[in-house]
This record gives sequence, C-alpha cells and structure tokens, in this order.
Amino acid sequence: MKDLISHIEFLLHTYDCVVVPGFGGFVVNAVPVQKDGIAAFRAPAYELVFNRNLSYNDGLLAESYRRIKGVSFEKATRMIEEDVQRLKQEIRQYKRLKMAALGEFVLNEEGRLLYLAPPFVRPDIFGLTDVALKPVIQMKPVSASIQSVKKPVMRNIGMGAAAAAVVALLLTILPAGDTSTIHQNAQLFNESGLFQRYEPSKGISNTAPVADIFTGTKNRTVSTAPSEALPHSETVNPSSAVNSTVGNESQIADAKRYYIVTGVYKMPDVAQKAIQTLKTKGFRDVSQLKRSGRTDVCIASFPDKADAEVYLRQVHAQHPSLHDAWILHY
Repeated sequence: MKDLISHIEFLLHTYDCVVVPGFGGFVVNAVPVQKDGIAAFRAPAYELVFNRNLSYNDGLLAESYRRIKGVSFEKATRMIEEDVQRLKQEIRQYKRLKMAALGEFVLNEEGRLLYLAPPFVRPDIFGLTDVALKPVIQMKPVSASIQSVKKPVMRNIGMGAAAAAVVALLLTILPAGDTSTIHQNAQLFNESGLFQRYEPSKGISNTAPVADIFTGTKNRTVSTAPSEALPHSETVNPSSAVNSTVGNESQIADAKRYYIVTGVYKMPDVAQKAIQTLKTKGFRDVSQLKRSGRTDVCIASFPDKADAEVYLRQVHAQHPSLHDAWILHY
C-alpha cells in the first residue's frame, strides 16, 4: 500500500488528476493570484480534492507501476487492485487512514467516507509568499492664493460738478423733443443642456445566494437587473433535470470504446513522431486521445472488450517492440 501512495504523490506533481481504479480520483485545482485590499496580493496555490466518482482505469497509474517495477501492464493492474483491497480493508477496520502527504480518510458513524485534504504544494510555486506593496500617494501641489489688488478710485469732484453744469445748460437752451429709448434685450442661454446632472438608471436588482455544495467553495451572489427584457423564462423541474442527466450519463457510458494504447506523451510533438513511426510499421488506424496534460497514442479501437484483447495479443506476438501496449476503456 505504501507503493500505491508513493506513485500517486509522484504523479500529482505532473498531472492534474490521478485515478485509483475501484477507489476514486485525486484532483489538483489551481488557485491563481488574488488581490487582497488595495496593494496586497495572495500567492498562487494548489488545493487537493478527492472524487469518488472517478473510478475508471485510465492506465496512468498502471503505467507508472509498470515503468518503475519493470513488470507487464496486466501484472501492474493486479498489483494496484491488491493495494486498493488492502486500503479499503484498513479503512473498514480502523475507521481512519492516513496517507502521508495525500491527507486522511475518515469513515463516520453513518458509513460515509470523508476526505481531509492537506496543504498541497507543487515545485512551480514553492517558496512564493503573499506580497503587500507600499502604496504610492501622489500629492498635488497647493496652488498659491492669488490676491487681487483693488485700485483706489480717484474721484475728481471738481470735474464732475463742471460736467453736470454743462448738461443743465444745454437742456435749458435746446428744445425738448421726444427721445426714443432703445432697449437692448440680452438673450440668456440655458446651460442645463451643457451641465446635466447624471441620474443612474433605476432598476430592481434581484440577488440570490448560490451555494456550491460538495466543492468547498464560498457562496456567491448572482444579481440581475432589468436593463434588457428577457425574451422568455422557463421553469425547470428538478426531477426532469436529474432524469435527463442520468440519461446522458448512460449514453456516454455506452459510447465508450476499448483503445489499444502504445504510449502516453506529455509533449504533442513527441506524440506526432510516435504516430508517424507507427504508420511506417503498417498501422493505418493510428489515432490520438488528447486529455488533461497528456496525449494517448492508439493503434486501434473496438466496441467489444473481447475483440480488443484478441487484437492486443496479436500485437504483442507480431511486434515485440510494442510489448507494453495496453487496453484503455474510455
């Protein structure tokens, strides 16, 4: 069982998902850099989760056994099955199982298996810590006060009195006539068009908390505003949604095939070279399965497991260089 734990730990540093056939899958989720406040940033991190629904054999763990221990793929598969049986037996007996850096499994009173995830660190983020930057405040210079100097108005009382006397003299001498007063009307411009007050659009916001259950994420709030009229709203029956989901899963399970895999490659260019090499050897139906972080190179696929096993034995007998080929149900 220690070998099983060691292989899983080693593969999790390279792949985002490692499936233990008949037990479950360990999945690595990446948490990016997050901003905290004005000038603080949280370092990136990884979190390790366990999913019991991932129990199909994708060949990754068995390939690791085969490569390290130098055994055949079938022998490696049997070794994994034996380790899984011992692992389950120990959980049933002691109700608790510690798997070193992979965390701890606890069997509660209701018979449910709980997974306690440990802190998980990959080499690419090792040593990174949170950062808090000192904020730089740009100070605006204080504008100097402008003092307006009023010039004293010098009044010449003597000149003003003389002017008034001249006007009075002219009025007495000249005949009085009709004087038309010209009125100048000043047009006032309405500035309300230039300086309108901004009023936000009124709308009713409907908020509903969304709880993400079984994943451990925090609640989120979804808000909708009636800025655009929705064309149509439908009410989904939960029971019908569950039935449709179950139907889709059954269709996906029926669509799985048995692939004859000759190798798993992380680099796409290396996988292309392997495909060209297989084509030169006479394999016309060479294909590739692109999955998370790797590419599986296949030489054939069958809907029936028995046909795939017969073809695999022929490949082992006729092509000794492909003695490590195996069957993948995907």
